[in-house]
Amino acid sequence: MKTLLALVALALTFTVNAARINANSDWSDIVRAHGYEADFPQVRFEGGSVFSSIYGKCQYTNDDGVKMIRGGRYERCLRWEHRGDNDRCVDSEMIILETPATYTAKECTRWTGREHDTCASYRTVTRSYPLSMMVNVYRVSGRDDNRTSVAFKKSFSVPACN
Repeated sequence: MKTLLALVALALTFTVNAARINANSDWSDIVRAHGYEADFPQVRFEGGSVFSSIYGKCQYTNDDGVKMIRGGRYERCLRWEHRGDNDRCVDSEMIILETPATYTAKECTRWTGREHDTCASYRTVTRSYPLSMMVNVYRVSGRDDNRTSVAFKKSFSVPACN
């Protein structure tokens, strides 16, 4: 009986906390809340091998006057050991993930092939990660956390690094 009461109290706590999440909530509460998912843009770090949400990152201007996004520490593998189907890192280093807020990228301008799946020509474009934006916050449900609908939108700005 005590176990049943504890489970009911826990379920009510989650329900009450979820009901309090809205556009006036702090981002830290929204990100931690069960039943919600914020659709933050993804940032590409480390030569394109690491993608991460822009939430939790910070911005600064480097000595050359370039606006940068800092992503935190990351363990990069320097040497892999291959044993059959098992690959394991045998030498690594800790690095700070950083990327320019404005960057260049290659974009396909003409597709060819039977299924238009081969790029025949490219152009270089300049793009920027948004440093201030409106973020959709979705209600999620089910075991797979399926997005059901936009619960609200909230403004977000990447903070300055300390």
